[in-house]
Amino acid sequence: MIELELTPPTFLLQAEALERRLVENHRRMQDIRSKIRILRSGYNGEKTIKYFLDLLPEDKYHIFYGLRLPMGNAFFQIDALLLSQNLILIFDAKNHSGTLRFDKNQLIHEYADNRDVFENPVAQINRHKILLKQLLDYHKVPPIPIENFVTVCKPSTEIIINPGYNEAEYKVKSI
Repeated sequence: MIELELTPPTFLLQAEALERRLVENHRRMQDIRSKIRILRSGYNGEKTIKYFLDLLPEDKYHIFYGLRLPMGNAFFQIDALLLSQNLILIFDAKNHSGTLRFDKNQLIHEYADNRDVFENPVAQINRHKILLKQLLDYHKVPPIPIENFVTVCKPSTEIIINPGYNEAEYKVKSI
């Protein structure tokens, strides 16, 4: 059963509204369009995960998309969370074209002549797992196993995992 539907991110909707309101030759238009492409790509990756999770029997699972949870004075957000009687699965969507290179400290995305460096998504999902476990413990929810995965949503994306990075070998999956 879908408990929290997937909706477009607020930042994407805001950026698209801003783009519609600015004149074509505005000095920041290219930056805004670049941000929209990034946000839309992430949202499309989340829709890919949703497609596969929605194939599961509704009576056995509870699915939450874009789940934003409090932790102390801050929040953390999970792209997709699947809850069953025996297990919680956390998914983080990556929807990049080109090459993704995973190492213990960072994610390197190469596409055309561009090279961008991001936080390691395996470290991010591990942090989400720890925070979710702390939140469940705080609310005295009986312990339940939690697994987490980075899901690369474009089958044409080349995935390179640095040798010896066994955790990424297990946690990075392509759909």
